[in-house]
Amino acid sequence: MLTLKLVRHGQSRANVKEVDPKAVGDHTIELTDTGWAQARQVGESFGPEFLADAIIYTSPYARTRQTLAGILEGGGVSADSVRIY
Repeated sequence: MLTLKLVRHGQSRANVKEVDPKAVGDHTIELTDTGWAQARQVGESFGPEFLADAIIYTSPYARTRQTLAGILEGGGVSADSVRIY
């Protein structure tokens, strides 16, 4: 059976109006502390078994890379033990 899970990035600094994407470049926007917590919570809910077998796709944007890092941390999985594209 194939399971597909889509995750939007956690709360970013642009989401709470701390930065203007036009001024700093949308790809550089980072997560807030809440965004990091959201990402770790998703990782906890996925669990290490799901993440270890997952094929993961992410964009190069800072907030999506940070979301993935938080998910892996929350799931107790290291980045070098999963397939990331």
